[in-house]
Formats: sequence, C-alpha cells, structure tokens
Amino acid sequence: MKYFPPHLPPKACHIRLRRTYESLPWVFMVVILAIVSGFAATMVAIAWVVPNPSMMYQPFISSNYTHVTEETPQLDSFVQQQVAQRMVQIFDTREKLSGGYYTKNALLGHAIVLSNEGWATVMIPQYTRGMEQYMEVVDHQGHIASVETVIQDPMSDVLYIQLRGEGFRGDVHFPDWEEITPGNILWSVVDTETPITIGSSVPMVDQHTIVLSQETQALELDAGKEIDALINQPLVTDRGAFVGFMREDGTLLPSWYMATQLASLFDQGVIAYSGIPLKGQVVSYMQTEEGSQTAIEGFYISFVPYQLAKSTLRIGDVILTVQGRPFHAQTIAKDILTSGTSTITFQVLRGSEVLDIEVEKVAI
Repeated sequence: MKYFPPHLPPKACHIRLRRTYESLPWVFMVVILAIVSGFAATMVAIAWVVPNPSMMYQPFISSNYTHVTEETPQLDSFVQQQVAQRMVQIFDTREKLSGGYYTKNALLGHAIVLSNEGWATVMIPQYTRGMEQYMEVVDHQGHIASVETVIQDPMSDVLYIQLRGEGFRGDVHFPDWEEITPGNILWSVVDTETPITIGSSVPMVDQHTIVLSQETQALELDAGKEIDALINQPLVTDRGAFVGFMREDGTLLPSWYMATQLASLFDQGVIAYSGIPLKGQVVSYMQTEEGSQTAIEGFYISFVPYQLAKSTLRIGDVILTVQGRPFHAQTIAKDILTSGTSTITFQVLRGSEVLDIEVEKVAI
C-alpha cells in the first residue's frame, strides 16, 4: 500500500486538469462574445446591403406613370406677421355676447389699413347705410376701435372706412401688375396655408359694346375646395403686396381701384375717378409691315359722350395704342385710371391715316 503525504492533493486531481477547470468560465465568455460580435457584424452588413424599408415603397417613375411629391408652399411667417399688422377685423356688435364674445355670424370682414390716420378698405356685400354704428374694429393686438366714416366705391363696391383711434399701421404697398399673371400664386390674409392660383382672364360684361374706362375682364382664382371660405377676403403676394379681394364669382377685384383713390380719399375724404368714357367694340386690325401682315387688337369707337366733345376723337376711329402701349382689352381700364396724368394720348387709325390724339380725362 502506498501512502501520500497529507499535505498533497489526491493523485486523481492533477494540477493541469485543475487549471483547465478553472479556465472554463473564461472560455465560455470568449465564445459568447464572439457570437455576439458575429451577430452584430452580420446585422451591419445586412443594413448596408439591403435597402431601407421606407425606400422600398417609394413610387417609381416610368413612361406610363409619374409621381411628383412637392412640399406644399406656405406664406412666409415674417410676411404673415407684416400683413397681420396692417389688417383689422370688423365685427357686428349686434352679434356680441356678454363677456366680450362674438358669435360666428359677428365677423363682417377683414380690412386692409391704408393709412396711419385709420383709413382702411374692406369687402362687405351686405352693407347698408347706417350699419357702421354697429361696427366694431379689432386689430392684431386685440385693441378695439369704432368706425367713424364709411364710403362705398360705386365702381368697385368696396368700402372705405375711417377708424376712430390711433396706432394704425398703414404703410400698405401694391404689386407690380406685370407680375399678376396666370399661373402665379396669391395668398389670403386669413388662410396662409392655401395657395391661390391665378387663372385665365374671363369676360365680366357683354363684349359687344364696352366702356373704355370700365373693367371688362377679370382674372379667375383657383383655391380648390377652400375657395368658398376665401370669398371677399383680402389677397396678397408672397412679398405681402396687397393685390385686392376675391369676388363672390371667384375672380380678382384688383387693388389698383384702391390705389387710384388714395389721394382724394386722404385729402378730401371722397371717391373721385377720372377716365375716358368712350364706348365701342374690341376689333382686330391687320397691320402690314415689310410685306407681312400681323393681327393686332384695337378699339373701334362707336360713341363719344358729350364730356369728350372737345376732343378730336370721332366715331369710326380705331384706337391702336394707349400712352404708347398696345391696346389690350384686359388692361385698358387700369391703364387709363391709374395713369397718374390728367390726359391720355391715343394713337388712332382714321381711314388710312394714323394720328396721335391727346384727350383730357373727365370725371366718371
């Protein structure tokens, strides 16, 4: 029989085996870390190679299908703020409840302030004389003012109101009318998220006989399903220029009407239009130059009112140009009313002779 010293381990528990047992937990840990690292590397590779799921559903473009996604335009927030400072709301106090609340029928319209003295313009089709005593005005800061005077424009049907108060901001500006053309975008001051597209020009009156100083054509406006909510509302460009109002028929009532009245309104408190009230028809004239003919638009005079008796215009004359610019039925009223001069120079065709005739504007 063999004996081992008591201080030594049994022969079966070899030192190398014991050390192997002690290292097993570390081995397992290394294996687990290797598995996790491999899984992570696999996921990275998949994410790199396989397309993003959100991209897998993007519309394709082919010769038969086109999908265009564009961000819906909105009026710039700074312009919104500037416009809001030049606008007031007009309420009917008969629809005002105790506590200062207004019913939904109380709002009569949104007005654009024209001067620091409190002159403003608004569209209120239901206006009747005396209604101003029930009008209450609220500005963008919640300040309340009353209405002192109301003048109705006989040509455009807008109202000019003078507010009783102070602190009004009336540095309104008007657009370049060369830029107000079909396809351009306008904005309502009360709905800055709905773009309004300018459409084509449509007749306003019977084109058989027109009056030279009266608007005969208007631009259509398209705001989709929101158009009813924009009726009678002021409209601006993307730079905040006051363009006019939307009429009930969905056409533009241009602000050049208002621009022509600022001087007489501020100085005398009256509406005063001056123009050339000739009557006639729009015709085409064949102009021959260097052997080629071009059809140009003209105005055939069929009636000369007594106010223009001193002029040398005659029935049968055809107006070719106005203030040196070609005659256009769409813009003729604006060209005459906004000329800023007391006379208008027409180039007319009389028989085979072309004449330049200066005509003094008269009150209309």
